[in-house]
Amino acid sequence: MSGHMKAGIGGVALAAALLLSGVAQAQQGMPNTRTMSCPQVQSLVARSPGVVLATGPNTFDRYVSNVRFCAGSEQIKPEWVPSKDGTCYVGGGTCWDPSTFYGNR
Repeated sequence: MSGHMKAGIGGVALAAALLLSGVAQAQQGMPNTRTMSCPQVQSLVARSPGVVLATGPNTFDRYVSNVRFCAGSEQIKPEWVPSKDGTCYVGGGTCWDPSTFYGNR
């Protein structure tokens, strides 16, 4: 294998490691539903126009309490998240565009 190819593979591995590190660091600053009670999750969503919550080691999403916090023709898709005391309905959900459901655009 040439030196150029080895450097390329190493560069890709370094970029992937930095990306994963960046995601982990970003999640450290956001509320984690798995460490909160369900009422805490629901209260946070209810009092925020939109809040980004970590729901797992590498998963997160933006949750809203009201459709007015969604854009254009988006609607609220009800969501349940893991919480300290079990599965929790967030009291709102995520914004989604029904025209893109099942690939329709």
